[in-house]
Amino acid sequence: MVNNEEEEKEFLSAYFGAEPDKYQYARFFLMRQFLHMSYAAFLLLQLSSKGEPIDLTIPKPAFREFHEGMWKGKINLATNPPRLQYALLHIEQLLYNCRQPRFQHSLRLVEGNKL
Repeated sequence: MVNNEEEEKEFLSAYFGAEPDKYQYARFFLMRQFLHMSYAAFLLLQLSSKGEPIDLTIPKPAFREFHEGMWKGKINLATNPPRLQYALLHIEQLLYNCRQPRFQHSLRLVEGNKL
């Protein structure tokens, strides 16, 4: 799990075998947004396939708190309430990240480096 800029640099350095450049940081950041969107869509599709109403007002912890609960075995995605919480947390995180200057900056970097 990558939780901050230091861990991101450490992860990407290990992955690429060298310090990552701006383009690699941008692609990693954008891929994380794609994954937030994908997880939310997958979980919401699972929930909606049962034909039950989806309560968008369900209480939920913070994103990091939820992940810590999963890693410690306190949260199990086998039931619907945690699935819904997780989907909504991914949507919130995606929306937050897309409003950050880094999002537009990353899009411009990736756009400028077409293969």
